Amino acid sequence: MFSVGLDVDTRAYFTAATMIIAVKISLVFFFYEKMSCQFSCLINNVKFFILIAIVSVFKARYYKKKK
Repeated sequence: MFSVGLDVDTRAYFTAATMIIAVKISLVFFFYEKMSCQFSCLINNVKFFILIAIVSVFKARYYKKKK
């Protein structure tokens, strides 16, 4: 763009358009990363609670048979 010899107005337009595109893309990636982190933490918590539920069921069955 600078080596072609464009006018100042044309360079300002392309610079502004490039910055607008860059900001939009960075916001999309930011929110995608934030949401993926939240959902991965949620999935890990759900896996943990499912594991606790399974262990408690087997534990209750074991103590029931023992008596």
